[in-house]
Amino acid sequence: MEPKHYLILTIFWVVTVTVLSLVSINISSPQVFESSDKFAHIFLYSILTFLTLKSMKKIKFKIISIIILSIFVYGIIIEVLQKLLTQKRSADFYDVVANSFGILIGFLVFSFLTKMKFNIQTFKSKK
Repeated sequence: MEPKHYLILTIFWVVTVTVLSLVSINISSPQVFESSDKFAHIFLYSILTFLTLKSMKKIKFKIISIIILSIFVYGIIIEVLQKLLTQKRSADFYDVVANSFGILIGFLVFSFLTKMKFNIQTFKSKK
């Protein structure tokens, strides 16, 4: 699949994550939902990270860093919006932690599938 197709999927996924995050869902068994909620965050953000990275035409460390930071900030913004805009949802620090794990997993899957390798020079600044 071409990067432009991944970009379309990424946009669709961002809209999906945003709607799922800001719509109140009535669940009859809160304990079950609480534990599965973190797995949902991990899943949603790993897919978001993977799709976003696949939508890039050129893969550079700086671009990857910006994408990962942007997705992390997006997750925090969603948590704040949940507190401000919804009645039954609230901001949760552990959701941000779960989002972070999802971002890491999405990055690792992307790295593995694209056989991307970082050497030590990638992380050093050029002088």
